[in-house]
Amino acid sequence: MDYYIYITALIVIVLLVRYINYTDKYIKQLMNIAKKIKNSNFNIRLEKPESGKYSLIGEVMVELVKMLQVEILKNNENTSNIEAVLSTVPNGLIALDTQENVIFINERAIKICSISGNPQGKKLVSYLKNTEILGIIKSLMYNYKEPIRYADSKKHYEFNMENIMGLSGETIIGKLINISDLTKIIDTENLRRDFVSNVTHELKTPLTSISGFVETLKSNEDIPRETQQKFLDIIEAETNRLNELIEDILTLSFIEQNREIEIERINLVKLIEDIIFNLENIAKLKNIKLELITKNNNIFINSSKYCLTRIFINIIDNSINYSYEGQKVKIKLEPCEDNIRVSVIDCGRGISEEDLPRVFERFYRADKSRTRKEKGTGLGLSIVKHLVKSAGGEISIQSKLGRGTTVKVILPLTCDKGE
Repeated sequence: MDYYIYITALIVIVLLVRYINYTDKYIKQLMNIAKKIKNSNFNIRLEKPESGKYSLIGEVMVELVKMLQVEILKNNENTSNIEAVLSTVPNGLIALDTQENVIFINERAIKICSISGNPQGKKLVSYLKNTEILGIIKSLMYNYKEPIRYADSKKHYEFNMENIMGLSGETIIGKLINISDLTKIIDTENLRRDFVSNVTHELKTPLTSISGFVETLKSNEDIPRETQQKFLDIIEAETNRLNELIEDILTLSFIEQNREIEIERINLVKLIEDIIFNLENIAKLKNIKLELITKNNNIFINSSKYCLTRIFINIIDNSINYSYEGQKVKIKLEPCEDNIRVSVIDCGRGISEEDLPRVFERFYRADKSRTRKEKGTGLGLSIVKHLVKSAGGEISIQSKLGRGTTVKVILPLTCDKGE
């Protein structure tokens, strides 16, 4: 009897040991899985026991991993969508965690800061080689709360930094660096400043002249009649110059406000013939011949008669003014597909390579030594450029100093209005 009890006890002990070893092995599996989940490793495989109190824990963990995988996929998709949106933002964006590691950086910021390599998850300072920008970012982190401006040889930027707050809105979890491109704004400010300065100067000169001669006439009654008439002629000329300047400024303002212009069907050849007729007397004073070259006398265009008239009066008048006596100014019309090319060609003084890129600027005069002796407000080509653009066309100038100038205007034949 004792023998059977001994055998039975031995069998129970063996089974118990096997069960403990089995469950212990299963518990080790669960612990290993827990470690993998902690390290964001969801590639797991669980050998489930046939039965037992630990099997439920394993099943729960497997389901938990599946749920985590679904949530991670959703978060990754949302993150990708957010990054795609932020990548299209015109501003440079850099997000840093509390340890100053890069959480996110878009291509714009990489280009502005000249960052090489992939700084994702690493210290920004290790990848930022521009010492001036590095100094700006450090200043924003530790010293300044106001935006800091930075300019290179071509661009103007503004660096600003904001705290990234946690969901509770109380804890700072990082910093966001926002880099704005201010180039267009600053260029516009400079243009406006220069324009006001130039307008003031251009208005002041004839006004000073008029005021001086009027004061002379008022204070001296013994001035000979011939001298009085000369002074009055100068006053009249300066007054006309003021009127021209004001008219040109109003024209520029009209164009830049994109006001509606009347569109009509125009015979461009006839319009230029009328302009040539009106300018012939001016050309004759310098013994200059105006020649129209076209193979077709009926070239129609849908555009503004006012705009086209101002464009070609300005260009042809300029060619006359800057041509030498006895020369010829050619106006050539060439239809090409859906466009018409009008070239105004002279063999006059020409424009230097240095001045050529600036001829369309307001008040810019290439030949500064002769500007006061010749009429003009310095706004003619600037107005022409705007008018050509409003007509949906393009304008270009080729010139060599001492060898003449060619101005080419390309206009669409059927376009009702330009951009």
